[in-house]
Amino acid sequence: MAVMTRFAIALALISASAAHTLSAQSKPLGAVGQIDGVVSDTSLSPLADATITIVGTDIRVVTGPNGRFRLIDIPAGKYALLARHIGYEPTTTQITVGDLDTLRISIALEQTVAPLDTVKVATNTLSPRLTEFYERRKIGPGQFRTQDEIEKQNPVALADVFRRFLGIRVTADGAGAQSMRDFVHACPIMAIVDGFAKFTDFRLLPSPKEVAAIEFYAGPSEIPLQFKSMIGDPLKGISGVSCGLILIWTRDGSSSATHANIVHGPP
Repeated sequence: MAVMTRFAIALALISASAAHTLSAQSKPLGAVGQIDGVVSDTSLSPLADATITIVGTDIRVVTGPNGRFRLIDIPAGKYALLARHIGYEPTTTQITVGDLDTLRISIALEQTVAPLDTVKVATNTLSPRLTEFYERRKIGPGQFRTQDEIEKQNPVALADVFRRFLGIRVTADGAGAQSMRDFVHACPIMAIVDGFAKFTDFRLLPSPKEVAAIEFYAGPSEIPLQFKSMIGDPLKGISGVSCGLILIWTRDGSSSATHANIVHGPP
């Protein structure tokens, strides 16, 4: 009887161990997903050799001949995808990658308008968004940094550039900043990339080598009207709104092929 009891106990332990092993094998080691996408122009013609970057990471891929790309083993979460191609306006798209899911996305890039007047090539080759940047710099208010000025500073991260602006206090780790104009409301400064993707964690911003221009507005009265609706009303004391604003404009993609970790997407 004792032998049978010991045998029953041993069998139960083996069964429990096997069940635990199967359960562990059925659970994913980490919540990851993948992104299948295609990049085209506004007429839906696929664009080969477009560069796709997950902003704030080293993850980068180049589209194949049919404009398609694939990113695998992406941890579940929210990201911003930066799409660039020579001769086209860069586009930043916010996405959410689900657990064990495949996100399918289409990105359309708008072609930069070619100048018609050869005498004015130097001024007309600017993209519309950089033309607006220089127009705002002429009339103020705000503080501005061009690509040349950023390169001369040779910053490691964009937070190093932000520290040169007046009226801004950047955290020691470079993760965020606060306007020095309004400590009463404790308003954070928001960064907007390419007029669309919003960031309060500055560690997720593009690298300085990817930036064409930066604008900084220290208070609500300075912020251009078209961007005020994106940051809310800072005087209402709502959590998460911004008193200051940084506008970041990325380059047109002409330097994207210099990165060594670029890989091609699926054919």
